[in-house]
Amino acid sequence: MKKPLRSVLSKISRKNQSMCGIALPQPMVLEEDAENNIWREMMPNTEKQIDTAAVYIPEQYRQPTSNDEPTNKSINEINLFDQKKEKKSAHIQNPIHHPPPDYKHRFREHQQELQHLSLFCVGLFSFGLLPYTSTALADYRPWVSGEKPPLVGLWYGDELITESQNGSLVAVSLPEELQEPVLIEEEIQQTEELAAIDDISFTHSGGEKYFDPLEARPPAVPEGLFIPDGALDKYFAKLALIESNPDETVIARALVWGDSTIANDGIIKNIRKRMQGRFGDSGPGFLAAQVDPRWSIRRDIVRKPKGNWSTKTIVFGGGNDGRYGLAGTVSTALPGSQVTLGGIKVDGERQDLNRFQVLYQTQPGGGQLQISTQSKSTTIDTASEAYNDGHYEMLVRHGDPYIYLTADNSPVTLYGVALEKDVSGVTWETFGVAGSSVASMQKQQFAHISDQIKQRDPALLVYWTGGNELGYPSVRSKTGKVYKRIYRNVVRQLRAGAPEASCLLIGPLDQAVKERGAIISKPTLDNIIRFQREVAAEEGCAYWDARAVMGGANSFNTWLNHEPAMASPDLAHLTGRGRHVIGETFADVMLRSYEVWKIEHPNPLDPSLTSVREVNPEPTTKENASETEEPPQDVSRL
Repeated sequence: MKKPLRSVLSKISRKNQSMCGIALPQPMVLEEDAENNIWREMMPNTEKQIDTAAVYIPEQYRQPTSNDEPTNKSINEINLFDQKKEKKSAHIQNPIHHPPPDYKHRFREHQQELQHLSLFCVGLFSFGLLPYTSTALADYRPWVSGEKPPLVGLWYGDELITESQNGSLVAVSLPEELQEPVLIEEEIQQTEELAAIDDISFTHSGGEKYFDPLEARPPAVPEGLFIPDGALDKYFAKLALIESNPDETVIARALVWGDSTIANDGIIKNIRKRMQGRFGDSGPGFLAAQVDPRWSIRRDIVRKPKGNWSTKTIVFGGGNDGRYGLAGTVSTALPGSQVTLGGIKVDGERQDLNRFQVLYQTQPGGGQLQISTQSKSTTIDTASEAYNDGHYEMLVRHGDPYIYLTADNSPVTLYGVALEKDVSGVTWETFGVAGSSVASMQKQQFAHISDQIKQRDPALLVYWTGGNELGYPSVRSKTGKVYKRIYRNVVRQLRAGAPEASCLLIGPLDQAVKERGAIISKPTLDNIIRFQREVAAEEGCAYWDARAVMGGANSFNTWLNHEPAMASPDLAHLTGRGRHVIGETFADVMLRSYEVWKIEHPNPLDPSLTSVREVNPEPTTKENASETEEPPQDVSRL
């Protein structure tokens, strides 16, 4: 009895002692009042006695005694008050009685409450699952795959998600009293602009009045190009010049920017092969010095980096001074690092190349760049006081299959190399970066990308985008004022480097979502295609509706269920077979448009339609660069 009782009261005592800092008195006496079922504290044998309080002692710590024999028990304990009072009676006249709480009863009540709550939750969840047991109840399903989870909006504040000046998504907080007036004003402005846009017309150049319709490549539909007057004159005139002047070296270069649709060279490799088969192969064109194969790849060429490289793209940023190079990819090689670049195989052997155009960056602390082929080599200093661009052309008359770029004593930053043959023909050069969008393209410094394009002297500029912009808030508006401004800026940025080149814009392929179990097109596709076509007409560019080629709205499901499958289950991309079909259809449409153009332009060699740039083989940025002849290198390992 004594030990448990002492333990219980000691805890109370220590707690009060630590809180009040009261010194412990001498042992006290607890007197049991059996009638009231309480214990009383007393301090005997002292001149003064401290007032005490009644303490309830649980039954398990209380020793039963008879009512006529009270038991006094001694315990070292702290008194409950911090001051002494005059000596009073040992017994408290009116003690406070606290009936013992019934913990077991309360615990049983809480158990019952939890059981009722659990039954309610299970019932509610089961009721929510009921519509999924039968297709007849599909309309009552609270959520289906592809929709936003219910109640997600409760976690968001009063913010407007929109695009910044460069196309990046930002959240803008609007005062509650301003939200409605702003939306009303925007609606009125968009209605006025929509009426003006209705006057824009397009010329569909499918050649139906000259030729039979193109043969379809199921499940694709041979959708023709929409060509404003003169939009493709420069490129088609260059092709006509190649066909009519076999003795003159003329190269019609096409530069193609885009997202994951072309990042693995899919689609473009098909039209490249068809166009080079018809007009001649002038080489692979521009290749980035180093790429991350997760974001961009071209399998038919040689690109073998060694050593330590750091690569930045327009998607993730981080480039110096907004300089990402022609392909949207810039790489820095540490001293001793090297990259080998080469063309495609022809009859089992790598093709010989005659022109190597190196595009690189000059920078503070830049190192020596060694450029070499099997028969020539040179060294260029890339150091400068500020960030700038450099370019150098190495001509090899008899041809070499590879070029080697090596960073010597300090880091060297490279954009890439254009590989060409000294023969008439075409190039289709792919600059696709997975994840890129109009916002990514605007990370490029305007003067920088314009100069990069100028160095290539293209006859055709192609921009294929839209798939990564379908979630942009501005695409949901009626006129797309914000999206069109950003899209137009990118088009003008590209054209600034080659203002005389033809321009072709291509819209996104069909993408889908699952809604109530059905696979349907993303709702913003109609808007973004219309906005792009309107910009194409305003800027004098041709336009190709890639979704119409797939069959139009809700066509993704057809490609997904085709045998073999032509589309990916991610509802956003095509399979390799699907890209092949689109690429071949693209080539069909381009070649048919060219034939129609020749009929409508009986004098295709009009000097105003063509221009041939003279190639300058001398170094264009550094006077101290000099070429030296070297013995052939062993390239059997490549």
